[in-house]
Amino acid sequence: SVTSADSFMVNHSKAYTAAALTSMVEFIIRINFFPSHNSPKIFLVGILCAVCGQLCRAAAMITCGESFNHYIQRNKKDNHV
Repeated sequence: SVTSADSFMVNHSKAYTAAALTSMVEFIIRINFFPSHNSPKIFLVGILCAVCGQLCRAAAMITCGESFNHYIQRNKKDNHV
C-alpha cells in the first residue's frame, strides 16, 4: 500500500485546519490559565474515547489490509480483496 500526506486526512481543507488549530489553542489556554475548571474524569473519558477510536481504526486497517483507505471508491481496483 502507498502512503502519502493525504493518507492521514489532516490536510483536506482550510476549514478542517482552522478547526484543529483552534481546538489546540483552546486546550492549551484552558490547561494553562484555567486549571481549576479541568475535570480529571472528563479528561479520562476523552482519552478513553480517543483510544477506542484508534483501536477501531486499527482493526479496520488490519481487516481491510491493502484495500483500506479514507476515500469513497467508485471503481473496484485490481488489488482489492
